[in-house]
Amino acid sequence: MKRYRFRRWLGRVGLYASVILLVSPAVLFFLWMLSLSLKNELDNTAYPPVFIPHPPTLANFVDVFEKNDFLTYTINSVIVSFSATGLALLLGVPAGYGIAKAKATKAAALILVARVTPGLSYLIPLFLMFQWLGMIGTLTPLVITHLVITVPIVVWVMIGFFEGLPGELEEAALVGGKLVVKYLVDAKNQLLVFDLDGKRESEITLPALGTVDGLSGNPDRSELFYSFASFLYPTAIYRYDVSTGQNSVFQKPNVNFDPDRYETKQIFYASKDGTRIPMFIVCKKGLELAGNSPVFLTGYGGFNISMTPSFTASCASWIEKGGVFALPNLRGGGEYGRQWHESGIKEHKQNVFDDFISAAQALIDAKYTKARKIAIVGGSNGGLLVGAALTQRPDLFGAAVAQVGVLDMLRFHKFTIGWAWESDYGSSDTPDGFQYLFKYSPLHHIKEGACYPPILVTTGDHDDRVVPGHSFKFVATLQAAQQCANPVLIRIETKAGHGAGKSISKIIAEESEVLAFLWNATN
Repeated sequence: MKRYRFRRWLGRVGLYASVILLVSPAVLFFLWMLSLSLKNELDNTAYPPVFIPHPPTLANFVDVFEKNDFLTYTINSVIVSFSATGLALLLGVPAGYGIAKAKATKAAALILVARVTPGLSYLIPLFLMFQWLGMIGTLTPLVITHLVITVPIVVWVMIGFFEGLPGELEEAALVGGKLVVKYLVDAKNQLLVFDLDGKRESEITLPALGTVDGLSGNPDRSELFYSFASFLYPTAIYRYDVSTGQNSVFQKPNVNFDPDRYETKQIFYASKDGTRIPMFIVCKKGLELAGNSPVFLTGYGGFNISMTPSFTASCASWIEKGGVFALPNLRGGGEYGRQWHESGIKEHKQNVFDDFISAAQALIDAKYTKARKIAIVGGSNGGLLVGAALTQRPDLFGAAVAQVGVLDMLRFHKFTIGWAWESDYGSSDTPDGFQYLFKYSPLHHIKEGACYPPILVTTGDHDDRVVPGHSFKFVATLQAAQQCANPVLIRIETKAGHGAGKSISKIIAEESEVLAFLWNATN
């Protein structure tokens, strides 16, 4: 956490310093270009051979201005100087953005170089002086030098800018004369404290990578209350004093689970199109990466919903047994704003499935597991995710559970509230919509004679959100197509709907059966 705060502080310092370093050489470059142009025009009478030439007098400037050449020299100087700077921006902005977002080990050297070289920008005046003295006969080396030095400056600016900015602002509270702001940064929350002038004062240290909710306090009192949860910590209420910085647990549940035996990591992997995707991994400390661990892989990727860390009995039970829990933050969610959401909807929905399939491959590449030991689980829109991944890459998974899933993408909008999902899915009633929906609709891509891994589909007989017909048709078609001994099962909960309001006894019974099914299939 300290290293993370230092990196963000360094990013902000880099932003402010590099703006100065970027602007000042450009201004100096322009002024020297202008003076060089004036000198060349006024150089009909040679200056004495001294180390520093005599500057042009006011009479010389007036003489040039009266010849109507001053404007020409000025325009030329502006064009040459700021064209070079503009080209540097064109080259440096994408490079800086990419390095700042990559956060990869391979980029560390580039980041170091980009943060050291701005100091070299002040070599530009020396090159200009050499040209003035006649040691450089053409401006071409000068322009090249300007680009070589300025591009790293721009890269440094972008690194400082993109690392220094917090993530998506989600919530704020005025407490004790301070503004406490909650940001979403790479699918996990960060709490920052600002004064009323907007100056950042501190960061509230959280127990782990997790989710903050319910900021509450009084403008006249220094107590801030908030809830925190993560994969390893059940939801608890914390008390923070904005005047002293003291942070403590106020209330927490009594859960028989020891978080110190486990760890949560966040990795980043490349999807099919190269997009950088974050993924949380939860497992026992010191887990041997031999490619044999059963993995519980889940996701959502839709409707602008951010999948942040939370404590669940399923995750806790799985890792206690020695398994690995993995949650990638897929496109279609809200983790990185509007563009992230829109890159996973309608005709771009395949991106979500590619992100999920790439997550499984990333876990295999990192030696956490191997194909056929990965269990995929998802509900509702996540059930669609499981259905699509299953039908597109049945060889990659060892088991699948699709819970109350949207599985018939050509007719989903014909039943109950299905029409409301057209914002994310589109509609098969339009020619374009039919084309891209048919390309991935799980029901319509079940192959006759294929061998699918063990599959369990769950639904509720009174589900008026995603009608159980989706599950019925999907399972019936799978059972007819399955040509190996792997089971294809359906679990229909009676007197139950989409999930909300289900009794604790029903939840325990269903989750127990799901976990047993997945564990047996992957071990």
